[in-house]
Order: sequence, then C-alpha cells, then structure tokens
Amino acid sequence: LPSAFEPEKLVEVIQRTEVVGGSARERERFLETMKPALGSWQRETTYLRVLANNKADLGKKEEARNLARLAGEADPSLRPEIEKFLESLNAS
Repeated sequence: LPSAFEPEKLVEVIQRTEVVGGSARERERFLETMKPALGSWQRETTYLRVLANNKADLGKKEEARNLARLAGEADPSLRPEIEKFLESLNAS
C-alpha cells in the first residue's frame, strides 16, 4: 500500500478538506468514503472534529454533537474547544 494511503496521511488530507473547500455535501461524501480506509483511526480526533464541523454545516446538529463528544472523550484536552463548539450549535 503506498504511504499516501496510510491512515495518518489520510488524516492530513482530511484536515485539509476544511481549508480547501468544496460544498458541505461534497466534503461529507469524501469524509464518508475515507472512513473505511481509516480503520481504527476513525476515532482520531482530527477526523472526528472535521466530520463534526461538516455535519454542522449541513444542519445535522445531533450528528455533529455526537461526533464532537467522541472527540472530547478521545482527547480530554479538547474539551474546552468541544464545549465552545457545542454552545455554538445550541445558539444557531
């Protein structure tokens, strides 16, 4: 398997999807397509946060909340950031 397809490299690509753009639906398709390739890395916080942000962009607030909570559980240092994200979902 080429090194570009190693899960840690895929996470870098996934992180760039927020910066590069495209429609939220296109990003959602891409992120869901990448999920199986990530294997156990599906619980990696970068993937979870990018996916949560994208779900929020699509108005899928409950899915966004669940993903954000998973990221906070996986990395407790993210909890302040996660709380702000959850508050922003509640405010919108």
